[in-house]
Amino acid sequence: MVLTAGQVQYNEIANYIDARYVSAPEAMWGLLGSHMHDRSHAVRRLPVHLPNQKRVTFKDGHEEEALEAARSRQTMLETWFQLNQSDPDAQILLYTDIPYNYVYDRNNWKRRKRGGNKIVARMYVVNVKDAERFYLRMLFVRHRERVCQYHLLVS
Repeated sequence: MVLTAGQVQYNEIANYIDARYVSAPEAMWGLLGSHMHDRSHAVRRLPVHLPNQKRVTFKDGHEEEALEAARSRQTMLETWFQLNQSDPDAQILLYTDIPYNYVYDRNNWKRRKRGGNKIVARMYVVNVKDAERFYLRMLFVRHRERVCQYHLLVS
């Protein structure tokens, strides 16, 4: 807790680090210069939505601006369909395999220059009661060809 300009600033992380008990093995680990925390894999979350039903978040009173921004922007799923139409190498990959071979940058999938072995791709969970999205997700997990045909039918 720090008093700054008459206000109390409570820093929970600093309080934890300052007040914790450091055992001998942990102290030795730090003295040897080993990292206490490390990042292992990047998790790429893949959206699943039906055409014209993508998720939109907005603040009260700014609904129209959020809707217009959502119309002009494409989701990962929509750009994945475009990638499948333009890149024959992408057509043989499942939706969940794309992040290992392509990187999503500025609303566009681009081929990776280096390996994507430190990536975990996961699709959002879809409730079984939302039948259309649930079965669309099942198509993404199991079939390559039928997904493109499904997209052509609904668009």
